Formats: sequence, C-alpha cells, structure tokens
Amino acid sequence: MDKYKQEPMYFYTAANEIWKAHGYPDNPWVSSSQFKTELIEADTFPEGSGFEAVYPFYVDEDMNNREMQLVVERSSLYTVKINGQEILPVTGKSWLDPDFHIFQIGDFINEGRNEILLKASPFSIYCELEPVYLSGDFNVVSSDKGWKIENSKKLELGSWKDQGMPFYGQVVAYSKDIDVKVEGRYAVKLRRWKGTVAEVLVNGKHRGIIQAPPYELIMDLPYGLQEVTVKVAGSLKNTFGPHHNFNTPGIVTPWSFKSAPANQPPGDEYDLIDYGLMQDIVFYRMR
Repeated sequence: MDKYKQEPMYFYTAANEIWKAHGYPDNPWVSSSQFKTELIEADTFPEGSGFEAVYPFYVDEDMNNREMQLVVERSSLYTVKINGQEILPVTGKSWLDPDFHIFQIGDFINEGRNEILLKASPFSIYCELEPVYLSGDFNVVSSDKGWKIENSKKLELGSWKDQGMPFYGQVVAYSKDIDVKVEGRYAVKLRRWKGTVAEVLVNGKHRGIIQAPPYELIMDLPYGLQEVTVKVAGSLKNTFGPHHNFNTPGIVTPWSFKSAPANQPPGDEYDLIDYGLMQDIVFYRMR
C-alpha cells in the first residue's frame, strides 16, 4: 500500500484493507476460528509484502514538556520511526501488558504535526494493525479532528475528561487533612463521583474500599490531624475504547470496534466516560 495513500482512515478499516491486500477478506483473528494451526502455518508471506501505517499527532507550539513515551503493541513486528527517525524500544520495559513496548520519543517531537510510522516488511499473520499510544505529563484538548497535545494543568475536582485527561483510566488520589477532635468511629463519604472503585487511606495506610452505595467507609480514628486520601480508579474503556458508535455499555467485543464515522470527529464527540471525584469528601463522626 502506498504511503499516505489512504490517509486519514480509522485503524480498524485500515487493518481490513491491509488484510485484503494480503489475500484475506478481513482480519481472520476476529472473523473466524483457527482450525488447528492453519493461520500460523500460513505465515509465509514473501519479501515485498507488508505495509506502512502512519499515525499523525499534533503538539501545541507552547508545549514545554517533551518527556513523552510511545507505546506500540508487538513492536518487534515493525520498523518504528518518529518524524523519519528510526527508534528502538526501551529494553525490559512495557506498559500494562508485556507486549506493549515503550519508546522514549521526547527528543524527536516537533511543534505542530508529528508522525509515527510502523513498517511491516514482510507481512506477518501476526500483524494486526492496532492503535498506538502516547503517555506522559500532558493534556489533550479537542480539535476539529481528534485531539491536540498541550501542557498539563493542575487537576481539580470534576471529570478527568473535561480537564485534559479524556483517555486516562488509572488512579487519581485526592487528599485532605482532617482534625479529629474526639477519638472514635468516623465515616468518609463520597457524594458525587465516578469510578470503578475508590481506596481510602489514612496517613498513607490502607483502610478500606468504597464501591457500592451508600459510598462510605466507617473506621476508627485517633485524636489529632489525619491525612485522608481517596484514590479513585477509572477503567480502560476510555484508554482502549471503543470510542465511536458504541451502544452496549459494559459489553465490549472485537465487533465493538468495527465502525466509526467516515471522517474523524472532534475529540469532544468521542464516546468517553466521566471519571473523577466531582464533589469534595464528606467526613463525619458516627453517633
């Protein structure tokens, strides 16, 4: 496939075009079941087969933190370049999964448009084209098509996705000091929040979790100043998707990723869940 010939294209659509160019109607790992080792035995593609996939991303001209990482699944299948510079993964490091390899790319980032290129040559039956990921201390904001990377800002109460962290699905810690005047049993209550689970710590020590109504944790506290921390965990739905035409919340299969708008929509039209602590922690003594 000619470089840039099909740009822009949704990754799943692009993957199917690649499979078609190599003799398959679509991705056989998704649309069929392997009989014994028939797919693996078909991994005999000749020299001259393969493809190049380009992932553009945009960096604000005022961006001052270039400590950024690229994550590529099964990167050993590809030659990986950023802005024309070939790069290698960091030895022995991965992100979330052993096959999600990390590249340090901060020294190669430009203002404006940047390009990640994956080149498979020859093709392999294991070359399932997937999204790549950028991680680091930055925010992303909606643009006419997708997103733009900007400087990070201090996170406040409220939805993470509305504060430049729409794809973040891990943990954010919220802390406040509580002056306990009378030793006894107290409750930490979460009013408005969104997450999969919340951990409560007092002075850095685990005291329990909050997951179901009435969204509170009762515990004994000693006299004096106590640091109460609530760690809200999101999920990988916002990180991995699906991000388009998704209508079965809670149920995700390979088919959930098959469709997307013909033209990339603005970031604020992506299907994303609000995660975060929307209101401050409530703390009261049990009677």
